[in-house]
Amino acid sequence: MSLDLEVLKRDLEILEKKYREADSKWEEAFVWQTDADMSSDKYFVPSKIEEAYLFAIALAEKHGLNLIADYIKSQKPKFGPDLLKSYYSEFVGEPMLLSTFPLYDMVRTIRGLYLPDKTTETTVFESEWVTVRKILGNLPLCAATLGYEFSDEAALDRFAETALRGMYPDLNSNPSVDLPISYTLPDTGIPNIGLLVEYKYLREESEFSAHVRDEMQADVRNWAGTRKWTGLIFCVYQQRTFFTEESIYKTLTTDTTTFQHLSVVLITGAGESGK
Repeated sequence: MSLDLEVLKRDLEILEKKYREADSKWEEAFVWQTDADMSSDKYFVPSKIEEAYLFAIALAEKHGLNLIADYIKSQKPKFGPDLLKSYYSEFVGEPMLLSTFPLYDMVRTIRGLYLPDKTTETTVFESEWVTVRKILGNLPLCAATLGYEFSDEAALDRFAETALRGMYPDLNSNPSVDLPISYTLPDTGIPNIGLLVEYKYLREESEFSAHVRDEMQADVRNWAGTRKWTGLIFCVYQQRTFFTEESIYKTLTTDTTTFQHLSVVLITGAGESGK
């Protein structure tokens, strides 16, 4: 099932209203009123929080965002007797309920992954290219929100494909490139836009010159001759800041055999995006 972005955008706006209403009711009952004259608002706050969580779970499941649905299901039970505990949010500039914070995080994460900013008019491929790059670039934020760690290349591959499949249900793992069987297959293919994605994982800076650079250059040479695939994105995870996207990209443009569209998305450990 492909994401309907207009419906998703509308559903997120409804969710925002629901958890903001819970925050507002809590603020009215516990911040601005004294113990002596507390209104019945205080009794409605837990039900408003419950309503927001149920809607958030339904929203995620409706749009096939199962990792996010599981994350939200795991959060509410953690609060227990602290359901109405608050903290001061410097970002919002006012007190907030701790129990609604995961819902704020959920909305921010989904928007970061699937609802790109307005851009100038582009071709269909260019628009999709920007979308895929945006999803890949936001993987660290999404992973941090869900408590997921990129322990190795396989973990990065699985998480990225889960995020991409929400937008591109025709995504294939290890797609065919119509080349000799001895060649390595790409990690991910999105047939309807002719785009390949390959994942690389760097624990140490030396790994790039030792073997990863040569692997990437070989991938470009081997896959660029296929008619079905016109674009390739390397999603490179580095545990610390070793490289920039530009420095890695330059190592891939020394060969005359290349893709019509070639790019690098660099992400850095602990949710810190590469620059």
